[in-house]
Parts: sequence; structure tokens; C-alpha cells
Amino acid sequence: MENNYAFQILQQIRELYAQINLSFAHSDTCTAEDANSKGGHLTPQQLLVVKLIGHEGKTTISTLCQQMSLSKGTVSGIVSRMVAMDILEKHHDENDRRTVWIRFSPAGKKLAMQFRSHMSGVLDTLVKDFSLEEQAALSQNLNRLIKSVKSGN
Repeated sequence: MENNYAFQILQQIRELYAQINLSFAHSDTCTAEDANSKGGHLTPQQLLVVKLIGHEGKTTISTLCQQMSLSKGTVSGIVSRMVAMDILEKHHDENDRRTVWIRFSPAGKKLAMQFRSHMSGVLDTLVKDFSLEEQAALSQNLNRLIKSVKSGN
């Protein structure tokens, strides 16, 4: 028997992700200008870099390539533009000079904090019509789905 919901769930997750990213991309709090840079809105890829570095604190180009599923040249270009915008800084590892760490500049930290605050507001709005029990159930079911995808089942 064919499961009619599996594809629908996948499409709903994709649409939800796209709508959340659109909300962040169109936010006035997510501008490079807020980080004392040259001005202009961050691209969705730059916002993803902000999210990833915000989660890890620092990272490398190789790790960003894996997380973003993009080529080294593409990610290097994104990072270079963000360095020029004074959002990111590059630093050589103290023990292995071949390793270059990417982290927020002071202005980038300010931007990341503003972004996180805005993101919390958007996410709170997303679940405002759900009771705490419904939020917990949704979270548990999404975690089950994630585990299932990771295990290949």
C-alpha cells in the first residue's frame, strides 16, 4: 500500500523552510548595515553562514562547504564578501597554520545577536497557535523524522 502522506510531508517541510528563510531574508534586522558595514541586505547564503557560525562559534571553509552543500570556490567567495563587509574574520590556527578559522568580527557578533533575536520572534509567531503539548508533540515527531532520515529508514 502506497503512503500518500510521505511526499506531502516532504513538500510541507520544504515550503516551511523556504518561508522561514524568506522571512529572515526580508527582515530589516538582517542587514549588513546593522553590522557597521557597507550596507545592503544579506543574501540567503550569507544568512545561512551567520546561522552556522552562530551555532558553532567558529568554523572552516571545508566545514561550511559540507554544511551548505556548495563548492569551495562558492563558499570562499561568500566568506570573502562577508569579511569585506566586516561581518567575519579569518584567523590561522595556533597549532596548524594551514587551518584557517572563520568567526564573527565584533560587528558580526552584534549582527548575529540581532538575527537571533529576530529569529526567536519569527519562530514564536510560527507556533503561537499551538498549545505547549502540541509544540512538544510536533518537536518529538520531527525528531523521529530526522532520526529516520539519518538512519536511512
